[in-house]
Amino acid sequence: MSGFIVETDVLNVFGHMAYDELLASSLPKDKNQVFLRFYNWGENAAKAMTFGYAQFFSDIQKESSFKTCKDVTRRPTGGGVVYHNCDLTFSLVFRSEIKRVQELYDNIHGAINKHLAVEEKGLSVSKEESATALYAPSVDGGANACFSNPVKSDILNSEGNKILGGAIRRWDNIVLYQGSLQTATARANKNYIHALKNAVADYWNVNLKQFSHGSVFIKKAQEEAVSKYTAEEWIRKF
Repeated sequence: MSGFIVETDVLNVFGHMAYDELLASSLPKDKNQVFLRFYNWGENAAKAMTFGYAQFFSDIQKESSFKTCKDVTRRPTGGGVVYHNCDLTFSLVFRSEIKRVQELYDNIHGAINKHLAVEEKGLSVSKEESATALYAPSVDGGANACFSNPVKSDILNSEGNKILGGAIRRWDNIVLYQGSLQTATARANKNYIHALKNAVADYWNVNLKQFSHGSVFIKKAQEEAVSKYTAEEWIRKF
């Protein structure tokens, strides 16, 4: 098993979604690898929002902050609405024979909480078997807002508020996980980044190495960002 931290230039929300999906689709079949990528937002996240693959766009439009968001797109993963104002956004791509999404979620968040709790006291993993399913697209007639509706294995702060959630997509045995850590200073908190790196290294038993994609990959991701993730047919898919 080998592990890598993927470095990218500044991307907008469309670029980040395309990069993650391409990273998953290009994962080598003959190698056992895990890739961790921290989103490089620059100034692009101030008014960015993503929503889950199965969510209805008509519900998204009802969101109170929808009209103020400059960049909005549908994720390739499930889950609910996520605002990327100041969050530490990251993704994981790996292979797994675990079929149950909830089991994958439990395992990933258990590993993250173990190391994140060292940096911030009072954190816990939600045990709540919520009536809101992990991938429920709607709640009470509106869009499921990811950080308003904690589900099992979300990470909570000492006050019981959700600060870390994620969404998963499988293609056979390839897994894409997209996570968001939301506190006021999350993106600038080097301790959080350190904890997430340690969680990945510990869970997969790897030494993480820096990794950068070449120009061919980057160009393809840029093309996908425009042709797919900015396209109305994708954004309004459901």
